Amino acid sequence: MTVNVTAFHESAVMEYTLHYAGNGTEGTAEVLAPESVAGLLLEIREEDGTLICGDISLETGRNGAAGITPAGICPVLWSILTEGYAAQCRYETRDDAETLAVLLEGEEGLFLEVWFDKETLHPVYCTVMENGVQALSCTFEEVTICA
Repeated sequence: MTVNVTAFHESAVMEYTLHYAGNGTEGTAEVLAPESVAGLLLEIREEDGTLICGDISLETGRNGAAGITPAGICPVLWSILTEGYAAQCRYETRDDAETLAVLLEGEEGLFLEVWFDKETLHPVYCTVMENGVQALSCTFEEVTICA
């Protein structure tokens, strides 16, 4: 799936486009944009991540709720979707599309609101809140869910 991520930092707002392939807990995320870092590949494993550029690799540490990063959004999203508590659900029209909006509560003050296409139930958009502050927002394209 392709994910357009907006990261809200204290001093700046950053835009990224990632292509994620994997099973939710393990996989790869390739940076497609911005151009300055396009082509970087993040190998995601349940316990940690590795950033790869050519023949060079760098361990990035454990993915977790605290300090969520744009590259780590897919595993965190999967974790909250499968293990989080659904605090609220409603049908809503978003960008002229009928959606199911679900507010999920994760660990450590992490909340995720996801809008799913009403027909396919594929994610369309989400926002990630950490300790009451919006950390990330995402739009999803080319979503393929395999059983």
